[in-house]
Amino acid sequence: QRLQATTSAADASQTALANNLVRELAPLKELAMDSLEEGVTIADFTHPLQPLVFANQGFTEITGYTVDETVGKNCRFLQGPETEPEVVRKIKYAVMNGLSITCQLKNYKKNGEMFINNLSLKPIRNENSVVTHYVGIQSDVTKIVDSQNAEIEALKRVAIANAATESKSKFLAHMSHEIRTPLSSLLGLLKIGCTQLIEAKASSSPWSLLEQPL
Repeated sequence: QRLQATTSAADASQTALANNLVRELAPLKELAMDSLEEGVTIADFTHPLQPLVFANQGFTEITGYTVDETVGKNCRFLQGPETEPEVVRKIKYAVMNGLSITCQLKNYKKNGEMFINNLSLKPIRNENSVVTHYVGIQSDVTKIVDSQNAEIEALKRVAIANAATESKSKFLAHMSHEIRTPLSSLLGLLKIGCTQLIEAKASSSPWSLLEQPL
């Protein structure tokens, strides 16, 4: 009995220490979340509307929405006119099936500015493997994508310019051949004419040039 009492007391002490540690780490975890440049949100999937129950400072920096303006809303509030429907369908399929997903889609800030959101969603499950929450990580990759698109566009323009230059070179080579062929014939005729003229001058008869066959 004494052994059981000692064991129970030790277990209770360990549980109390663990609870204290969790309470002490809670503010640190929130500070760590707010120190991230990426936006971090948590959505409650036990609720039919799947509202956001947490948003860090990074989310506010990216979107312009405060935590108070964000919590309680479904993450769809960032969507707008240019948000890609096919990407939204992929996200919906993933969360309906408890899957992780990473994708890029066009979202909108509070001021109406469009940005490209690199979104990563990961499910949180309870002890029964039921999805209770989803963690979302958002990154504004607009500048990176714009830079990549500009590079691709520049490469396309270079390819078009090279193709045009090659076409011009082929055209000029063809034209040079077309001009050179009759020019060679003309030069040949002129050479024959000059030869005949020289021979005519050397001839004793002034009519010899006219008498020669063509």
